[in-house]
Amino acid sequence: MSGTCCNFFDLSGRCTNLHCPANSTIDVHFQCACNPGFTTHNGTDCVEINECDSSPCKNGGTCTDQVAAFSCSCLDDFSGSTCEECKRPFCKTCSLSSDSNDTVCSECVSGYGLNSTTCRKTLQYFNTHNIFLSTT
Repeated sequence: MSGTCCNFFDLSGRCTNLHCPANSTIDVHFQCACNPGFTTHNGTDCVEINECDSSPCKNGGTCTDQVAAFSCSCLDDFSGSTCEECKRPFCKTCSLSSDSNDTVCSECVSGYGLNSTTCRKTLQYFNTHNIFLSTT
């Protein structure tokens, strides 16, 4: 008997000494396959996929890469898994201004009208004109 150790047996019972790179496993076909969150690099290595490369965080959010995942840290006026939800008072839709990095409302909730870049309480008459009510 020889001193050879068999790592794996294939489906026909033959010994195979398959050595896979780090961050991979042997699949059902006795081939090396990269683990979730990793991809083949140079045909031999498994390297982590940077999920932040696609810039998934919106509205100035900061992306943190994780294995097979990412997380976003949102600015104060935004929330949601990709900072897509507006938290600005009375805004239905808002975005980050590209020239000033301020939050700009683009659509208001019912009963509020858009006054420049913010939403203010309004009275409507004839369904066409908004009268902005004073907050003082």
